[in-house]
Amino acid sequence: MAPRFDTDALIATLQPIAGSRGRHALAVPVYDRARRTMYERPLHVSIGPDDLVIVEGVPALVVDSLVALAGVKVHLQMPEPQRLALLRADYRRRSESDAAVDALIASRTRDESVPVAAARARADFIVEAWTAQ
Repeated sequence: MAPRFDTDALIATLQPIAGSRGRHALAVPVYDRARRTMYERPLHVSIGPDDLVIVEGVPALVVDSLVALAGVKVHLQMPEPQRLALLRADYRRRSESDAAVDALIASRTRDESVPVAAARARADFIVEAWTAQ
């Protein structure tokens, strides 16, 4: 999978809180998808033993060490035409040209589609995405 995810930082953040009986104060970096940059200031959160932490996105069920930290694993299943439409809309909101969108989708398809499809088997639950179609 392409190195578009900082999974090492995510794992380093999650390991101390997974299964902890104490409260942890975290400074979580925030990514601005429209500008494709990080905000200067992190989001400060406090996570305790009764709190729910949701890790979503491609790495959630693909990266072994993230899967090992999960209490419950959910895979969101979406028909391919709707998934592609969402990706196209997201990239267009970020002012990408049609050619750039096609290239980005092709890149993601090459390195994410097979691992994500295989990760479905790791899920405790499979949820069918609601689409308006």
